[in-house]
Amino acid sequence: MLMIPRRILSTPLMRRGGYQVVPKLFAPEIVAALKQEAVSQQSLACETRVRQSDTESVRGGDPARKFLNAPGGDLQTALYLGKVLPQALAGIVGLPLVPTGPAGTFTYYCREGDFLTIHRDIVACDVALITCLDEQGIRSSGGKLCVYPGRIWEYLGSLRRDPVRGAVAMRLEPGESIILLGGVVPHCTLPVTAGQRRIVSLLCYRAVISK
Repeated sequence: MLMIPRRILSTPLMRRGGYQVVPKLFAPEIVAALKQEAVSQQSLACETRVRQSDTESVRGGDPARKFLNAPGGDLQTALYLGKVLPQALAGIVGLPLVPTGPAGTFTYYCREGDFLTIHRDIVACDVALITCLDEQGIRSSGGKLCVYPGRIWEYLGSLRRDPVRGAVAMRLEPGESIILLGGVVPHCTLPVTAGQRRIVSLLCYRAVISK
């Protein structure tokens, strides 16, 4: 059964559809430094590949996907664990936030067909901060992020059988970020095309919901 905490449903961010694109959350010099760090960290990247999604129908699980993933470096970790960024995000979301773990990650959609199917984030990741650091070779809809704000009460199986209805597709430009209630709003990354390269920074936070 789908259950969404009332406190999350009543947040300012949820009232805006559960997501907000922020053009300049980070200063240009920070974005440039994060991009350089991500390029450096790619030597540590491992392939994440799941050919078929598991039977999880609500949140988390093991969704079908193919991309390269690397741990964040010193700069990304300092931003993630510092006080300023979580407080800024909490002001937009409308709830206090704490990091879900010791570090974030960099994701590389850099081979033809790299993708992430429709899913909701793991239980510990109520809010996802996705920042585009680099994109080259853009073609058509390849690599776009799709969110489904009007289908938050549907099971994942239903969403995957009809992935077009209600999809809001967007392409974050380098330096742009999206703050997403990823544990509530279903979302996916469309397959990239041949010659396309997309690098994103991913940070996950848990919402602090008092009883």
